[in-house]
Amino acid sequence: MPAKRKNLRRTNEEMRRRGGGGNRDYYNIRERRPRRRKKAVLKDQLSVKVQGETPETDQPKHVFNPRKKSIRIGNQVGVAELAGLIGIKVPEILKKLMSLGIMATINQTITGETAELIAADFDITVEVETFELSDLLKEEKLDVSQFESRAPIVTIMGHVDHGKTSLLDKIRETRIASGEAGGITQHIGAYHLKVGGNSITFL
Repeated sequence: MPAKRKNLRRTNEEMRRRGGGGNRDYYNIRERRPRRRKKAVLKDQLSVKVQGETPETDQPKHVFNPRKKSIRIGNQVGVAELAGLIGIKVPEILKKLMSLGIMATINQTITGETAELIAADFDITVEVETFELSDLLKEEKLDVSQFESRAPIVTIMGHVDHGKTSLLDKIRETRIASGEAGGITQHIGAYHLKVGGNSITFL
């Protein structure tokens, strides 16, 4: 007897023992079970459901300030900054620059005079803040009486046998170089002495 029939017979016998009837009840139970739906139909319904429930993503949008009647800039201004101040898109600024014979990108800067010409096409007044370089280079008046006197530190450098020690001997009024082997100093020293009533430190 095939295995399928054996299983069916065994199932009928178990159902009779439990008081559930025989083949008729068994098949009725099977008939009441929901039929499997085709995968293609379920797949189509699932895709429709997902598409219907998917929320629309908020795409980032460029936000521009409302157009102003006048703006204030420096001697130079960036293309992107000018577009934000005026309240128009950057490509429009670039088109205006091209009409003036100026090839620029969004990251480049233009002069205040050029910005005035562009803004004038949009009926916007530009106030250019200028400054003189001499104003930045003005010397600060210093009160010499508030200065603190400090001893200068002098470093004498040079190659071997260039006369460094001899120069120090002249300043210190000493004869150290003459006592060195071959007249060459074999060490490095630091000296603090008085010259003309003022202190000097030599290295």
